[in-house]
Amino acid sequence: MNLLEICQAIQDSDIGMALLGSQYLFPIIESAHVLGLALSVGLLAIADLRLIGAFMRREPVSEVLQQLRPWLLSGFALMFASGILLFWAEAAKVYVNPMFRVKMLFLLFAGLNALIFEWRLGGKLFLWNDRPAPPFGAKFAGWTSLVCWTVVILCGRWVAYQL
Repeated sequence: MNLLEICQAIQDSDIGMALLGSQYLFPIIESAHVLGLALSVGLLAIADLRLIGAFMRREPVSEVLQQLRPWLLSGFALMFASGILLFWAEAAKVYVNPMFRVKMLFLLFAGLNALIFEWRLGGKLFLWNDRPAPPFGAKFAGWTSLVCWTVVILCGRWVAYQL
């Protein structure tokens, strides 16, 4: 069984058919996905802009990230859970779309970027709280995140309009 057949089986499952066939459930899940995206990526943009030194320069970076993290992660959890349900409803349709694959690739890059940032710099934020310019690693992580999430959003919208 190849990956497309697996995706077709997921889409054709009782849950997949119920999600896609519901007059109200699919639009509610889609709306939750967009709200989760707005919450998580909106706050992530604030965090990234702080990391690159373009926003909230007077605020200690550790405090900004600490205050945003719970809300950002809540939005990401909502976006992730609703995204799985959206995929479940249209797995075979989106699997064959090249923009979906690009979206998933950049979502992976965004996740790896976040993990590497936390692993290498997360525990050292307090060391450069008051420095006028963040270290190169923080700037790189911030710019990488902004680019990755921009591509994820653009490809996600492209996928939605090609179905």
